[in-house]
Amino acid sequence: MILLISNCASKTITFSANTKAELSLVSIGSTGGNGKIIGELPQTIEVATLEKNIMKVSAEDHVPQYWLVKDVVAENTNITLVLEKQIQKPEEKKDDKKDDNKPANSKNISARLLLKSYGALVKGQFDIAKELAKKLEAIEPDLAAPHLLQGLALIRQGNNSEAKIAFEKASALDPDDSEIKKLIDVAN
Repeated sequence: MILLISNCASKTITFSANTKAELSLVSIGSTGGNGKIIGELPQTIEVATLEKNIMKVSAEDHVPQYWLVKDVVAENTNITLVLEKQIQKPEEKKDDKKDDNKPANSKNISARLLLKSYGALVKGQFDIAKELAKKLEAIEPDLAAPHLLQGLALIRQGNNSEAKIAFEKASALDPDDSEIKKLIDVAN
């Protein structure tokens, strides 16, 4: 997700969530995925800090979300982040077994590629963002995020028709995400 904030009258923004959640800040150039834990929401963060980091919001039994702050909006300096419950399909029950088809470090590699791709996108390095997203797609073919990243980069490059295709692929992989449907509309 990208949170666009511009012309912010305040030097700080307060974030809260619809559930008990923890906020971490991950440096855009970081190679790790966890970052510095700030603490439980609500939290008030300086706008200058947000411009240099990706926010990771995580909660038990919820899908972790990564937020970029670009062009630090609004007179409203209180933002509520909505976290979605993590839904497990019956055949995907958690157990202690490792997936033998993936490297042991696959999750860390995936998180690192995701963050690097977001970082490149924020810096306007759209070709790099697409390249990293394609690498992530090769590791995590069932993940919608690589297609979202490619679509966002393509939109910024003015290639709406290919962006729409990327967003449609993301929507097919994550049909419950209404934000993806909005991006498809934007690409039309």
